[in-house]
Order: sequence, then structure tokens, then C-alpha cells
Amino acid sequence: MSEKKNPRNDDRIPDDEPKSFLEHLEELRGAIIWTVGVFIACFAAACCFVPRIMTFLAGPLGGIKGIDPATFLISYDVSEPFMIWMKVGLWSGLIVALPIIVFIIGNFVIPGLTLKERRVLRIALGISALLFASGVWLCYNWTLPVALKVMYWIPEKINITVPGWTVGSYTIFVLRLLLAFGLAFELPVVVYALGSLGIISSKKMREKRRHVVVGLLVLAMVLTPQDPWTMLMMAVPLICLFEISVWLVKMHELRAKKKSVEEADADFEFDDYEDL
Repeated sequence: MSEKKNPRNDDRIPDDEPKSFLEHLEELRGAIIWTVGVFIACFAAACCFVPRIMTFLAGPLGGIKGIDPATFLISYDVSEPFMIWMKVGLWSGLIVALPIIVFIIGNFVIPGLTLKERRVLRIALGISALLFASGVWLCYNWTLPVALKVMYWIPEKINITVPGWTVGSYTIFVLRLLLAFGLAFELPVVVYALGSLGIISSKKMREKRRHVVVGLLVLAMVLTPQDPWTMLMMAVPLICLFEISVWLVKMHELRAKKKSVEEADADFEFDDYEDL
């Protein structure tokens, strides 16, 4: 009886042309150059749009009663406006460039992966860009207005007059929070990728659910201002995304199990046919 070969062996590395160590170093050099180039281009583009970005960042202040964003943000330092221009360009460029940089890193890693790992990575890269944008959008439209109201409300309750916030502290606060939400929303991508590769299982994820919830609460506390409302507005979506990730990993396991059963039945029928 001749030995059968499975034409769809997902654990094999495709027959790519082998490359030398120097060629791999050259590819790494190219990936680094592309990464730096993308970041510099996004930074330069963001610097050109800093006035519009500042208007955009000051938008949530309009939701606080009695505040005019045009006069509430103040500066006492001569050089602060220039430094803010550079910082806004830097952080904004990083937020825009980050999804592109992730794709560049993924393309560098892909040649050394198996077919299964390549498919998982491509799916993860596509979803990661969407989740990053969703995290930034959710933060700007929901979390940030609440956080700013809380930060403005606290001094009033302890009889402290706040004539305004310095433009430097405000912009760094907002940009850091937007970036934190975007990165935190990448969690389901990591969980799904690990589950698809068989590193973790949905059963283990369910068993460790309590530990994960505590870890997400701690993560939200570290990444957000020290007020419970903002922390919960990050933690609750992350917990929901984790539960969705558990469900996705479970669905992947069921599909993989069904596929293995079908392949086993096909092999059994093929053996019976050869015996005849």
C-alpha cells in the first residue's frame, strides 16, 4: 500500500527560496528603514496639521458646561507652544504610523512561518488595525469627555479655582489616553492568534477568567487617569472583548475538530478502496 500524503499540511513551511544569513540581515535592514521612514513621514504630515489636530483634541472640552476651549487652555512658558507643536506631531504621527508599522513587522516575520501561522497572522493584522481605530474612536467620543468632566469636577468639590489647564498637560493627557485605548484594544487579536495556533485553549481561558478580569482592571487603572469612571470605561470594553475572544477561539477549535474528523473519515474510505 502506498503512503498517502496530505496536500494541505498546514504545519509545513512553504517551499520558499532559501536565503542566506546576509540576505535575512538585508531584509531586517529594509524593514527597519521602512519603519523609520513611515514614522518620519507620519510625523512630518502631523506637524503640518497641528492647528487642526489641536482643534480636534480640544473638542471634548466643549462638553463641559461653562468652558470655552479657545480660552480655557493657557500657556505660561515662552517655548511651550513650540514644544507642544513638536509633541503633538510626535504623538499624532505615532498613532497614525503604528498600524502601518505593525504590517511592516508582520511582512518581515511571515516568510519564516508555516501556512497555518501565515493565515493567522494575516487575519490578526487586518483585525488589529480595525480594533486600534475602534479603541481611539471609543476613547475620543465616550471616555475622554467623561474623564475631562471628572478632572474638572474634582477641584470644584474641594474649593479649588481652576482658571484653566496648561495646553501642554492637556494635550499630552489626551494623546496618551487615545494611544492607550488603541493599544489596549489589541488584546483580542493577541488572544485569538494564540488560540488559533493552539498555544492556549478556550477551556483554559474560561478557567482563568477571574484572573484575567482582575488583570484587565489593573491594566485599565495603570493606563487611565486615577478615577474609577475612566478606569471602568476602559475595563468594561476590554472584558467584553476578552469574552468575544474566548468565543472566537472556541469556534476555531470546533472547526478544527470537525475538519480533522472529516479528514480521518476520508482517509478511512480511501484505505477501504485500496484494500479492494
